Amino acid sequence: LQNGGGNDLKLAKYFKPENIILGTTTNNCVNLGNGKTKHSGLGKTYFGSNSNLELASKICLLFNNCCIKSDVASNINCLIWNKLFVNLVVNCLTALLEMPIGFMLHNEPSKKFVKCILSEAIQIANQEGLNYKLADVYADVYKIIEEQAKGYASMCQDRRRHAKLEIDAINGYVVLKGKEYNIATPYNELMVVIMNAVMETYKFKQ
Repeated sequence: LQNGGGNDLKLAKYFKPENIILGTTTNNCVNLGNGKTKHSGLGKTYFGSNSNLELASKICLLFNNCCIKSDVASNINCLIWNKLFVNLVVNCLTALLEMPIGFMLHNEPSKKFVKCILSEAIQIANQEGLNYKLADVYADVYKIIEEQAKGYASMCQDRRRHAKLEIDAINGYVVLKGKEYNIATPYNELMVVIMNAVMETYKFKQ
């Protein structure tokens, strides 16, 4: 359920394929500190596997029994890309500008940057056999932004806590796959550089 892409490839170094369950969630929570959490966006959790849907179904049942709305997805890789599209733009931009998710609804410069980020990622996703169109992905991303408007992205929360950011697993994954497919990803690479620079500033803010 970790954000980003390529998590299954990392796990494959240590576990058999049939023991790797992939997942993604559209829930949003805000860490209020002192053991308190605000559930700022209601969503659904999906589980899947490239080799063991039966085990994914068992995990899904456990979550539903705990009142965490979940489902099994036969196209889990597609759903992970869907979530990745959102994280590529929402996480990095809100963390960079330290703003709630909803600011992106009315910020015209950010909308232009979103299209640049997404266009690079879509090229890579389609290279892996999927069939995305920029207009559709852009509309879906902004639908999520509207639904989660009052929340704060995980990367924004991490920056506030001076914690390690997930940038290398999110935008960094697009950069990595871009090199593999010989697809230029200058906008995602820029975000990786900038957010790693942000982490370097932590040492001066203690």
